[in-house]
Amino acid sequence: MELELPSGWSQRPEEEQQRSALVEFQCTPSTTTTFIVSLLQRSADAEEYTLQLSTINRTAATQVRHDYSLEEYSTQDAALTAAESLIISLDTRFRDGTISPADPTLEEIDEIRQEATDTHRFPRIRRFFRRLG
Repeated sequence: MELELPSGWSQRPEEEQQRSALVEFQCTPSTTTTFIVSLLQRSADAEEYTLQLSTINRTAATQVRHDYSLEEYSTQDAALTAAESLIISLDTRFRDGTISPADPTLEEIDEIRQEATDTHRFPRIRRFFRRLG
């Protein structure tokens, strides 16, 4: 699955993806945190897709993963469009400093969750970035 990914983002290798993931994209903007955007499918024959944001925080002794289910979609195309918009939004937030790439707060994650579930906002964000590019 091909998406236009910002610099620093990549598709995760299949062996590192969750079993239910159709595709996963990752960015490691700091040495301690990785952000993962996943497109999950309930089963191989189900036409239901879930967009999920995950953070993996690593310290010297531990690795903590937090998964946030964001929205469900009835088509793969709609889910991929939402994933691409989420990735662009996260990348913009890293660059403008509205989210900490090393240690995101619960408030920052909650803002992202609220934005991701606002179905009207994603298409506008995507059009805006296409105009810039």
